[in-house]
Amino acid sequence: MLNKIISIFLILTFFLGGCSSFPYFPSYLPSSDKVGVNQFGSYIKLELKNGNDIGGELIAADNSQIYVLIETQNDKIISKKTIKLEYSELEDFSFYYAKPENYYSRIALSLVSVLHGFWLVITLPLNLIVRNSVAIGSKNSFKYYGTEVNSKQLSQFARFPQGIPENIKFENIK
Repeated sequence: MLNKIISIFLILTFFLGGCSSFPYFPSYLPSSDKVGVNQFGSYIKLELKNGNDIGGELIAADNSQIYVLIETQNDKIISKKTIKLEYSELEDFSFYYAKPENYYSRIALSLVSVLHGFWLVITLPLNLIVRNSVAIGSKNSFKYYGTEVNSKQLSQFARFPQGIPENIKFENIK
């Protein structure tokens, strides 16, 4: 009976480890080793005071405004447009500057605890706790919140850190 319970627990752990609630990250975000050479801006999620949320690529930021490239989809047609928002319109924001590692797939390695025999009762829960803690912590490893950065620091994570060049029209950025 105990073997059945342990087997069911291990199988559920294995399957649930693959069903993580890892957030969506756009394809333009670099892996951690390519952060310094990425030509795109960070993925920014803006919470507006009117209750709407907007997500997109951070194009530029200055002392009073944020420029964001957003995608909209209507009837299978994806269109991009750049919007300009005043800081006074924002409730809060957060941004990712690289894709975090997804360690949820490694939770299945907890099955190695089966080899511990009698000590399985201790090592399996301990393994699961440690591996889940690492997986949850990794999700926010390349994330900043609005309270952690000022406008000058935010601009460093934009496509155009020094502002939109004069020879580029705001409306033509894609």
